[in-house]
Amino acid sequence: MRVWKSVSILALGIAGVVVVSRLPYRPLPGNEALLLVNFAHPSRPEGACRTRTEAEVAALPPNLRAPEVCPRRRIAVPVRIELDGLTVMDETLFPAGLQRDGSASVHRRIPVAGGRHAIRIRMLDEERAADVELAPGQVLRIDYRPERGGVVIL
Repeated sequence: MRVWKSVSILALGIAGVVVVSRLPYRPLPGNEALLLVNFAHPSRPEGACRTRTEAEVAALPPNLRAPEVCPRRRIAVPVRIELDGLTVMDETLFPAGLQRDGSASVHRRIPVAGGRHAIRIRMLDEERAADVELAPGQVLRIDYRPERGGVVIL
């Protein structure tokens, strides 16, 4: 009897999955496109590195005798994104970690109407602008890639 109960519950679960999997998937309704802001920015240290004096280096254990001392803490990263002159994101991203020495990261999904748009991204000392054509259902990704010159619109 217990086996039949278990089989019945399993069959109902499978039937539910089959019904739900046949529903049409629409990631974005109607004429909408998506602006996906997803990156981790390493930022820069809060202050400048300084050179230790010979006396300071000599006072340290041998394994800690680095000639320079740099602050671990990093500055916050202000991010501003404008679409057709309207601000769609204006945030300050703070570095991760207890010492605030990690990357400042963000993941935002911003639905926008399909069509032609002028986009401007400002981040720290960087600024990128582009004219983009977004089809309905298209995802435009904004990323930060230092090896490609900083802010990248994909």
